[in-house]
Amino acid sequence: MGFERQSLHRHTAGLALGILVALTAAACGSGHDVTSGVPTSTDGTRLPADRVVWQVDTGGGLVPHAFVANDVPEVTIYGDGRVFLPVPAETDGGSAGTVPTAVRLVQGKVPQTKLRDFLDDVSASGALDESVDYGDPQVTDLLSTNVRLHGAGQPAEVDVYALMADFDTGLTGSQQAARRKLRDLIEHSRTLTGATKEWVPDRVEAIDLAVPEGAPSGDAAEWPGPPFIDVFGTVKPGATIDGPRCAELSGDDAAKAYAAALDAGRPFVDDRGAELQVVVRALLPGEVACERS
Repeated sequence: MGFERQSLHRHTAGLALGILVALTAAACGSGHDVTSGVPTSTDGTRLPADRVVWQVDTGGGLVPHAFVANDVPEVTIYGDGRVFLPVPAETDGGSAGTVPTAVRLVQGKVPQTKLRDFLDDVSASGALDESVDYGDPQVTDLLSTNVRLHGAGQPAEVDVYALMADFDTGLTGSQQAARRKLRDLIEHSRTLTGATKEWVPDRVEAIDLAVPEGAPSGDAAEWPGPPFIDVFGTVKPGATIDGPRCAELSGDDAAKAYAAALDAGRPFVDDRGAELQVVVRALLPGEVACERS
């Protein structure tokens, strides 16, 4: 399992009911009409409940393949006020030779008025305008932060490299001010919801990292899902394709695989003795599996 420079646009384009809308100004929503939602401007415009109206995702840099596959956005808010937040990991991500545990997520709800005010404030701030100059810190292999907004107006998106305050040094005063403003908006978005509860996905993505085949590790966790040959079509990494393989699990299979992956942190072995390094990632509502680019 090696390292790669992670592309920022690696997975969020797969949200059929939300992120695709945010990427395409002409898009109107998903394949079915959703009329419920929340007012997002003073003219009473209502948003589709399943539209992703705000999302923050930090990625990129030089990271192990496994942790690219395991990435979940930092904040995701839908038009009906649902909020999904990952629970911070207890470790720093481990090494290139490990399989990460699944990311835990919590769900909350933003009151309608508060969500409306937040989206309007973001729009009014101009932080996502194309003309904003966030500067370019002269450091390499750091993370980039992608922020997307799709309220009542046109969708907007910005990518900012090395947004952490530690890397503002050397930038102009206006660039530093712009970065502070965006950081404040991101932090505020994390606090919009009150109480949260653990969220259990009904669909997950299972990614076989397709590492070179070798002897069993002797420290594999029991895979609770269908046999790997049924999930991926083969049990030998690289036997049919060059690179990782991905499949979607749903229902009971998803619940069992996700629960096991929350605690495993090591390869899985199925009931036929096949051992693979499989990352299990929760799919957000409306997200299409296996469409990372």
